Amino acid sequence: MANEIKLLSAEVTLTSASNFNSKTRIRITNSNAVATGTNNVITQKDKDGNTIGSITLLPTHTIELGKAMLDTFEATGAGCKAVAIFDNS
Repeated sequence: MANEIKLLSAEVTLTSASNFNSKTRIRITNSNAVATGTNNVITQKDKDGNTIGSITLLPTHTIELGKAMLDTFEATGAGCKAVAIFDNS
């Protein structure tokens, strides 16, 4: 069976920190165009606001990240869209 995902929330723009209502798997897309778009840095923080790590997401790329329930993700630009998912792979 092909990799399927189930949407668990509405898509949001990652311009401010979100814990996605305590969901633990998040799909993030940098929707900026390749020619004119910018890279976005995704930062994961714990419940106390301490940075756990960060990753650069190139224009038009998508990544799925896991997190603890109260961890948050935030991006450096408005081009990043994110949604909580369930992944059956």
